[in-house]
Amino acid sequence: MATAADTTILVIDPDAGYFRGKLLADFPGIRVLTALGPGDVGNKIAAAEVLAAMGSKAIFHDGLLGNAGRLKWIQAFTTGTDKITPLKSFRKDMLLTSTRGMHGTQMAEMAIMQMLALARDLPRMLRNQQQSKWDRFLQVRLFGKTVVILGVGVSGEALAVRCKAMGMRVVGVSGTPRQSPHFERMVRRQELESAAKEADFLAIVVPYESETHKIVNARIFAAMKPTAYVVNIARGGVLDEQDLLVALREKRIAGAALDVYDTEPLPADNPLWREPNVICTPHHAGQSDVYNEQVYEIFAPNLRCYLENRPEGMTNLIAH
Repeated sequence: MATAADTTILVIDPDAGYFRGKLLADFPGIRVLTALGPGDVGNKIAAAEVLAAMGSKAIFHDGLLGNAGRLKWIQAFTTGTDKITPLKSFRKDMLLTSTRGMHGTQMAEMAIMQMLALARDLPRMLRNQQQSKWDRFLQVRLFGKTVVILGVGVSGEALAVRCKAMGMRVVGVSGTPRQSPHFERMVRRQELESAAKEADFLAIVVPYESETHKIVNARIFAAMKPTAYVVNIARGGVLDEQDLLVALREKRIAGAALDVYDTEPLPADNPLWREPNVICTPHHAGQSDVYNEQVYEIFAPNLRCYLENRPEGMTNLIAH
């Protein structure tokens, strides 16, 4: 059984000091190394038995894990681990856990904000304010509108609750449909095109995997109403950006709000930045003012299980 005294944890995060303080207080005797970012790691990874960090491409690469000879467990500070598991240096004997389930509230709030901004044309209001221009124009309400939510996990359920409370009709699209009081009905992913025909808003919160690669594409846009909007707070890979640009320019749909992209950060020359009726935000949806606290509520119990040699008790243990 591992003990705190012989376990070294490396935390790579701009707020690594927060986690170090919490870990030392809750697990006396443990050794905690910190790095504020990838450039601060150096040879610290060679000593780490446990690695805790955002599961991003900027942090995880074969150069990092290739030097992690003692590494036994990775705690990703993100829901997605798709930047970790494909790496050649990710060994099959490594434990991997995520923070899946903690992002529902902030993700749902972001989607509601995006939907309201699109419906009410908030960008136009802000432009008018900058020009001191009094411009009253038609306002569209969410009440009575249909939102089709692609992906009905924790974030999809949280969004459905809020949409229903605002008087919207809520349809879910899932790989494994099930009963839920927050959805008027639920259909399979194979029925997405049919469901999209009903949508005033198509809200994408589905995880990125091979089955969802570019699942929202020209075929789906063609099925939607010309007055409908798309909101993507999931992963860039689930939406075909080129097909979206064509749909917008041909006015097949009314607009889009995007928080995630094929390439991040979104390059300055990407036309999405300047496309009319598009709102671009920089992958904000999963963030919150209590993110570190949310992470630690998962990380600390998982570390307890690890030290007690109870991996089966870990939250969000990823099979691989």
